[in-house]
Amino acid sequence: MSGYSQADATACIRAVGPLRTGCCLSSYCATANCPAWAAKFGPHECRLEPPPTAPPPPPPPSPPSPDAPVVFQCDNDCVGNPSYASDGDCDDGGPGAEFSSCTFGTDCDDCGPRVASPSPSPPPPVPPPPSPPPPASPSPPTALPLPPSLVASSASDHAPCVVNTVTNCVCSSNIDVGECEASSAATVSGQYGSLESCQVDFTRDVTLAVHLLETEYSGSCAYDYVSVDDWPYTYCTGGDDGDDLNGKTTSTFQFDSDGSVQESGFIICFS
Repeated sequence: MSGYSQADATACIRAVGPLRTGCCLSSYCATANCPAWAAKFGPHECRLEPPPTAPPPPPPPSPPSPDAPVVFQCDNDCVGNPSYASDGDCDDGGPGAEFSSCTFGTDCDDCGPRVASPSPSPPPPVPPPPSPPPPASPSPPTALPLPPSLVASSASDHAPCVVNTVTNCVCSSNIDVGECEASSAATVSGQYGSLESCQVDFTRDVTLAVHLLETEYSGSCAYDYVSVDDWPYTYCTGGDDGDDLNGKTTSTFQFDSDGSVQESGFIICFS
């Protein structure tokens, strides 16, 4: 420790600060805040800490990719006015040209080589239009509910009355059910049978519309006749009450024939 004392170490620490010094005596290395410097430079050295090491510089940027090669255009066709080619005047309309009589780059002797404009990149392909959605399967038509039948029951002896619950008509036995409708009144053929009796009961009171009523003639309608709720009144062709059946309201309908004359029958609809 020759030449150094505690006072020397203290003065050194005060001069440069205990956190930035390497002032160490052998007996003060553990308390003078620089044991690492003492180990590196010796126990009797007094040094400042070196400045922090600067981080390494970032790597240089990658060199730019080389430009596309320059393409020169040089011919002497003087496209547009070939007679002006190589006449001593630059006629291609480019930089420094006197005239614009030729296509750019086609008066090379007078204008020198021209840098050709790069061809524009082709546009990206247009994506195909999206496929249309598959057509929706048509929904099956909704069946309309049939109106409730107005016929509650139908009974007969010998031959039945014909009842069409679609057209809401009741007809004599000689008329087919498919023809049992108002429009068939003028085309009926054949006759009902003898000794027929049939009855139709409705679910409610209905109003009758007579489209055909051809029965055996009788003033009192006592032979072949239609009867409804107002029995004992009866209705037939030519009878006193025959015309009154149209528009009648009733909940029952009955037809009876005797064993003699038969006629075309009847088409009577109800609603």
